[in-house]
Amino acid sequence: MALKDTLQALLDELGWEDPIHHDPEDGTDYLSTGYRIAGQAYQLLVISDERRQWLRLVLRAPMTIPAHRRTEAAVLVNHLNGTLGIGHLEASPEGSIAYDHGIDVENAEASPALLKNMLSAAAATFSPARLGALGALAFTHASLEAILADFESDGAGRSSANASLEVH
Repeated sequence: MALKDTLQALLDELGWEDPIHHDPEDGTDYLSTGYRIAGQAYQLLVISDERRQWLRLVLRAPMTIPAHRRTEAAVLVNHLNGTLGIGHLEASPEGSIAYDHGIDVENAEASPALLKNMLSAAAATFSPARLGALGALAFTHASLEAILADFESDGAGRSSANASLEVH
């Protein structure tokens, strides 16, 4: 099955009516839509690259880190990445925070189930503990050291996922 067809099958299974777009510059097809986790609006991007046989999922968080805290954001994101089993968080120079996960599906079968698993991993990345640490950096004057200490004291730094996370 073509990767674009896999994207469409995912949309069909989820009952979403979002269009699949084509980027003529790089030849990829992509889905860009809103996605809600615990009442918060995230931006979801799923990209299929038929030529390279890659699938990529990016889930952008609903916050921007202020300019004066972006160096600390890089340190925090690096620390949080150590708690993830797959994928990674990234902090852009503009202050946005996103989860990014790509997979090479050459000689493998891409399926809607695979994409749903990638989406589930993305949503679990924004567990209350990780999102709380990022939010503390973005919206409070707490020091990075205090934020990291709070994150670790909750035991969140020892877990790669939050099994009780409810995704909407």
